[in-house]
Amino acid sequence: MVNFIDKILAREESHRLTDYKICLELIDRVLRQRDPYEEPAQMPVSMYEDLYNQMAQDSRVQGWDYSRYGSPRYFLQLLRRHTYTGAFSHPKYGGNAGAAGWAYLAHNLTDPLTGALPADDAQTTAFDWSRAFERPLGRSPEYHG
Repeated sequence: MVNFIDKILAREESHRLTDYKICLELIDRVLRQRDPYEEPAQMPVSMYEDLYNQMAQDSRVQGWDYSRYGSPRYFLQLLRRHTYTGAFSHPKYGGNAGAAGWAYLAHNLTDPLTGALPADDAQTTAFDWSRAFERPLGRSPEYHG
């Protein structure tokens, strides 16, 4: 997902690069204030959950520099939008590695005719993405690109 976000910030969403630079620095600072003895990568998931919940509620996030970025919630929404977009985009854009996002949809969307969840064969799903793409991702003999 990082690859997708990096690519989208270099092109279509380049106007949002400043948001990422400021907010990732602020998140790092907040986490280090809360636990000055561990590197952020080693901190428990619960610390991130607490911070993200505070950001989502747009409550006063202790340690957040509101003079640099006024709405932590806005950044979290931006990050989620980029994450969801990347999870279901074409893999050539850097997200949806190995078409895992599409496979998830194909496996979990019900067949509109029967209302049943799909079996192992992709032809019973409401989201048969592999039919539209050539190998190695898909199974279409006609589509070339």
